[in-house]
Amino acid sequence: LVADDAVFELDPAIEQRLQREDGIWLSEAKQEVVLKVAQAVAGYFKRRKLIANQLIEKELEDGGLILSAKVGHPNQVVPIVRYWIPHIRIISPEGLQAEMESEIFTYLKAGR
Repeated sequence: LVADDAVFELDPAIEQRLQREDGIWLSEAKQEVVLKVAQAVAGYFKRRKLIANQLIEKELEDGGLILSAKVGHPNQVVPIVRYWIPHIRIISPEGLQAEMESEIFTYLKAGR
């Protein structure tokens, strides 16, 4: 238990880190995720960062986008990808798209 009169010292390094973060997942080891966004929804991702630390790497000839994001946890990206199905796919890290598809398949199969 903490006493009512307890005082905590603010750590400037932690304060700076919190200011730099673009999401709620804090991690020292960030992982880069690369996504392919279809032309049909590319405008939403161009107007606003829908994923923490989102960068537009390339605009494709068909109007789609290649995005990257440095994330502390896959849950910073996977729920967004699920929301935008079928207009977005995970290119890397390798296997994350297949893992997400497997989870969706298991979910659909269980509902029968």
